[in-house]
Amino acid sequence: MPERNLHISLLGGVDWDLTQAELSAPVVTLHQYSLVGGTSIAVPPGVRVEALGFGILGGRSVAVDERGLGPNAPVLRVVSFSVIGGIHIRSSRRLSRDYEAALMAREERRAARRMVREGLRESRRELRRELRSQRRARRY
Repeated sequence: MPERNLHISLLGGVDWDLTQAELSAPVVTLHQYSLVGGTSIAVPPGVRVEALGFGILGGRSVAVDERGLGPNAPVLRVVSFSVIGGIHIRSSRRLSRDYEAALMAREERRAARRMVREGLRESRRELRRELRSQRRARRY
């Protein structure tokens, strides 16, 4: 894989499978620009990942197990700019159980927060309905 890579996508997502890639330099930079659509990147084991850039109406997640990498491990620097769509970078190998458990716990916490937010929204809806019906009752 060359030292610098550029990819531009206007419509639609991009899936990069770099699991068999051989990095030609200690630091390889991948520039990903997208207008509408997300980016998914699978990186080979033994590679350190640096995710830079930003997304408008999109997120960035990096699920790469970098434990056990030496100081001279190759680096894949991903510079991503997107307007609608996020970027997801993951390891090609199975993550360790501890790391995987931490990711699952994080997802469970996020799901619990979503449930709480939805419960609050429903409570507000019910309160608004009740206030509307009280206002209507006063009019008549």
